[in-house]
Amino acid sequence: MNPFQPNNIYKGSRIKTILECLLLIIRLPIFLGLTLEIIIFNDILFRKLQNLELRPNIYKLIRIIILLHNFFIGRSLLLFIGYYNIKSIFKNTLQHQKQKNLQSYTLLCSRTSPIDVFTLITYFSPSFTHISINKRQVHYQLISYYQAIIDSFYIEQCSFKQFKVGKDIRELMELIDKKRTGPLIVFWEGGVSNGQYFLKIDDLMINEAYKVNKYSKQHQLLVKYNYSNPIGLFSILTNKRVNLIGNSWIKMLFNLLSNYYCDLEMFFLKLPYYSFSDYKLNNIYYQFVNNQLKRKLSKKNWMDFINKYVRNIN
Repeated sequence: MNPFQPNNIYKGSRIKTILECLLLIIRLPIFLGLTLEIIIFNDILFRKLQNLELRPNIYKLIRIIILLHNFFIGRSLLLFIGYYNIKSIFKNTLQHQKQKNLQSYTLLCSRTSPIDVFTLITYFSPSFTHISINKRQVHYQLISYYQAIIDSFYIEQCSFKQFKVGKDIRELMELIDKKRTGPLIVFWEGGVSNGQYFLKIDDLMINEAYKVNKYSKQHQLLVKYNYSNPIGLFSILTNKRVNLIGNSWIKMLFNLLSNYYCDLEMFFLKLPYYSFSDYKLNNIYYQFVNNQLKRKLSKKNWMDFINKYVRNIN
């Protein structure tokens, strides 16, 4: 199964197409307005404030303002494009796996459509990253909300880039904790799945999860992370996997704005803290995908598909 293969959607009647076009015309201006609101306030105003050398209490106040702003604007955007029913992160999380404060967490996320990015902004106001696997070394760069949103509209775009100047994941965790700009979002599959099959994870990304767990066990960090592993698996599922149909951003935008109604569920799995290196993360991920998400895990990862896939869409 090619995880990039779009699902076949039944083509409706001419009346249905006309209604979808009307929805697009009505929704597009408001969608663009709310998206610009998110980008301008977060990338220009809030980011400048967070880059100043301020007292911790000031960062906390700024964080509260950001969370409230992004929740109301982001929820309005999701509501406007048909996502009326949203089940929160803890509805599908076992009681003992709950984590109240995800501020300093690193969330390893799957990505199937722009809805993933908009939902993460709405509920977490996180920091997004690009990842570089260069000579089997992993580095990260923080990116703007504008870049995260733009990338999400291109099915051939992935979070794996080629750059040499980047930070270690532990450096970024320290930065988001100090500036209160977390959680840190890592689209660790690298590419975009079709929502039915999820991508196999590159072994280097699995090693990064081990690195984070080892980092949190340092003596000076035990209290800060409440003796827990500050990393978790996060996935967003919708009851209609139509947002990836079509390889162009125009087709994806059309499908996004012509939805009549769509449910959305957030799933979270806190990774174990105890002897984490003795457990196989790929097995944990496999169980998470199969048992909790009720999906299947591909035998191939982004690196296996990228040359063929990019060639096919160009």
